[in-house]
Amino acid sequence: NTFKNCSYSGNIKMNGSFAARTTVGGLVGYNSANYFNMENCHSSGSITFVNNYTGTEVNNFIGIGGIIGYDGQEIGYTSCSNSMDISVSGFCKATNPLWVGGIVGYDSRNNTKGSVMNVKNSGNITIGSIDRKTTVNALQVGGIGGYIKNSAAITGYENLVNTGDIFLEGEIVGFDGVVSDVATPSYVGGIF
Repeated sequence: NTFKNCSYSGNIKMNGSFAARTTVGGLVGYNSANYFNMENCHSSGSITFVNNYTGTEVNNFIGIGGIIGYDGQEIGYTSCSNSMDISVSGFCKATNPLWVGGIVGYDSRNNTKGSVMNVKNSGNITIGSIDRKTTVNALQVGGIGGYIKNSAAITGYENLVNTGDIFLEGEIVGFDGVVSDVATPSYVGGIF
């Protein structure tokens, strides 16, 4: 199956109290279907995510991406681009890190399906103050992908370009209330 010639231009704003699994994408928020390919798909505009949740429930995960927030199966990306600026801040109590990527926030592929070819991100990613209150990694951010669970399963990475800036502008508060404590490391990369 192929998802072809699709585009979105606009602003996505989420400002509220999100206690459960939350995924946001310029084209696809969450994918749990079987393998398909995205070809010549583009997104532009902005994603703004502010979580004001202060309760005791623990989020399963938060994934945000310019094209797709969370890919639970295998998506191939060919000639796709994102120019959406992504801004994230707030309270993110979770059992998993906060995943943010210019193209995909979290990619959990396990099979050797799909390639990532001729993909470009030009959108900026800004991470404001994040109150994690958890013992796991604080956040994983990448210009193309925030987190790729099994990169060896992808048949090929070719011509990946990120020209967007990544800004960490606020405090990352860990599980014990300490700013940037060693129990909650953060990982940031220009591509992954």
